[in-house]
Amino acid sequence: MGNDDGSNRPSIDAAPDMDAYIDRWDAAGLSSVLLPYVDPAIYLNNRTYGTCTDGGLQPIATATHFGLVRTWTGCGGTATRVLEMAITPADLSSTFVLYVQLVDADNTPLAIALASFQLV
Repeated sequence: MGNDDGSNRPSIDAAPDMDAYIDRWDAAGLSSVLLPYVDPAIYLNNRTYGTCTDGGLQPIATATHFGLVRTWTGCGGTATRVLEMAITPADLSSTFVLYVQLVDADNTPLAIALASFQLV
């Protein structure tokens, strides 16, 4: 993912099947990117997924970060849930965005992704 000037932003995409994750709703995966500071509410309120049902915004906090998470359900007519988080450190130096696509009721991938915030 690139900045406005074409330079690279730190980002990670991970999935058991990357092609399926990129192309379909029924494949698990996650994407993350580190952005210059943007208000989490502004960022998430400007995101839409036309085939998903919006579950609204909820606050999220760790020992070092705070922000918001939005849950989308029923994506593409599947059981897939998407959780998109925008989180910033207290000094407002950046915004970390995490997008997790879960294809079933197993929250293990989400727990692992959330635990990574302790490492940031």
